[in-house]
Amino acid sequence: MFRCGIISISKLLVGYRWELKGEFITKKDCKRFRSRIVLPLARPALAAQAIFVFMGSWNDFMRPLIILSDPQLFTLPLGLNSFKGQYISYWNYIMAASMVFTLPVLVIYTFFNRYFIKGISFTGGK
Repeated sequence: MFRCGIISISKLLVGYRWELKGEFITKKDCKRFRSRIVLPLARPALAAQAIFVFMGSWNDFMRPLIILSDPQLFTLPLGLNSFKGQYISYWNYIMAASMVFTLPVLVIYTFFNRYFIKGISFTGGK
């Protein structure tokens, strides 16, 4: 949906052939418009989308459980699940691994946090 909005702006400019100082707008002008105006305004939405995609793939449990059969290829959620047994669970190992498991998510969040703040300031949120 976000991609369609960006592409529709360019098609709108080319489709209607608006005149700008006596010259028609070309596809090159649309690319320049997209790179200088649309993309800087879209960075907060792109950052949010990047975080959502990363979190979706990082925390995915069912798909790797169905697809993978070799324990050496298991993802981190499947590795955490291996610490649970039928009769005993190693809670100290599970909590330590969970802490290490959340570190990349925190790094990604701190990297993209400034884009969220810019997005709030652009929209005028309080």
